[in-house]
Amino acid sequence: FLEELCSSTGRVSITQGSVALENLTEIFSSADFARLPWCPEPSHWMSYQNIYNIGMSSGKAAYAAMCGLPMIASALPTYRQLFDEVKCGAVYSLVEQIPSLLDSLESNYSFHSREARRCYDERLNPTRGIAHFCQEVVGLANKY
Repeated sequence: FLEELCSSTGRVSITQGSVALENLTEIFSSADFARLPWCPEPSHWMSYQNIYNIGMSSGKAAYAAMCGLPMIASALPTYRQLFDEVKCGAVYSLVEQIPSLLDSLESNYSFHSREARRCYDERLNPTRGIAHFCQEVVGLANKY
């Protein structure tokens, strides 16, 4: 099925192995949308309730937003709240909802793309948080 999808559309690429970190921006920026699925896996501590409550921890949202991709995400509280505040995506509860959500986002693509970049700049770009953390550490070190 996947091979047929790749050859028939010319818009889908699949890799059998891992992708090098330095290629992620290129791969993300070649897409039109980003899908951020979440499927609970109760047997592993890194993929159950903690991810449900902090859904954007995977990095996919940050890469998508950095590349200006509108996002379709599983209906996690973090995505619901984010997309209510920054109009860069939509959430789904059932996979059957995805086509209509994509149509809706595509109808005003440039707006949602700009909102995705704003989301990255204001919320997901780690630079500001890391700089603040470093300043706090230096401040604490200077006290002692």
